[in-house]
Amino acid sequence: DQTPWRLERKTAALLAYLALEGATTRSVMAGLLWPDSLETTARGNLRQLLRRLRDGAGADLIAGDDPLFLTDEVSVDAVQLELSAFAGDDAAVLGSAGELLEGMDFEDCTELTDWLLVKREMLGGLQVAALERLTDMCQKNGDLRAALLHAEKLLELDAVSEVAHRRVMRLHYLNGDRGAALRAYQRCHKVLMRELGVAPLAETS
Repeated sequence: DQTPWRLERKTAALLAYLALEGATTRSVMAGLLWPDSLETTARGNLRQLLRRLRDGAGADLIAGDDPLFLTDEVSVDAVQLELSAFAGDDAAVLGSAGELLEGMDFEDCTELTDWLLVKREMLGGLQVAALERLTDMCQKNGDLRAALLHAEKLLELDAVSEVAHRRVMRLHYLNGDRGAALRAYQRCHKVLMRELGVAPLAETS
């Protein structure tokens, strides 16, 4: 979202949901944002939120009466990431920074929280897939240095992925650095024990 002001968390959630799910009825949105309120109260809260958004933006970002949907003027980076992935533009996918609604807490909205977790995992998966393709391409072309850089970024996205750890170990070995490969294994062992309380799989060892 390119708006210059700080969005309140439920306003941000509304925009994100409409951006990724498309047209949505007021009843559904009100229920997601105010699950513990009576429907009349929740719909009233939604009307106030829409009014504050319109006044703060100085323009209508949301169109439609019921259902609601985003206007064509709204550009959403998460949507662009999905489109880039569909088009096979890995560079554009990896150019997307940050997590969907990063730093925002929706513990009071259980269903919204579940939706957000699924979407974060899906968008993160697109970035992982792009990095895996770039890692494999660099390795195939003999550019092991670049392949290692991409493989390390995979670990940043998922520090407990043994597949990612094995990639790093293998690339160090192929690069002729057995010591670095062993250190990569030791790091894998340490992370898995600390985070999950388990040792690496036999395949990794």
